[in-house]
Amino acid sequence: MSDYFEEVMRKLTIEDVSILGWLFQNEANAVFKAIKKSSIADELEYSTANFRKTLNKLEAIHFIGTVTGGKEHKLYLTEYGQQAVQQAILQGEENEGVEEI
Repeated sequence: MSDYFEEVMRKLTIEDVSILGWLFQNEANAVFKAIKKSSIADELEYSTANFRKTLNKLEAIHFIGTVTGGKEHKLYLTEYGQQAVQQAILQGEENEGVEEI
């Protein structure tokens, strides 16, 4: 199963990682801490089409969850999304230690 997770991680785009990182930094890691979709869109300033495409992808792979029922949908990091961010941080730290030749 970890091979599948690794493969999904390799296919993330910079937009995917940016949204995951933004949610992580703003501690949207539970349903009750979810943040309005419009607030995220305003902050990241992606095109509407690119923002929707990225959210659809992240929701399909269960890295983000959507809270519906209110006037506006809210987003939060799922457990898998949190693992993805933590793994990306660890990989970034490992890459910093590698010297360029």
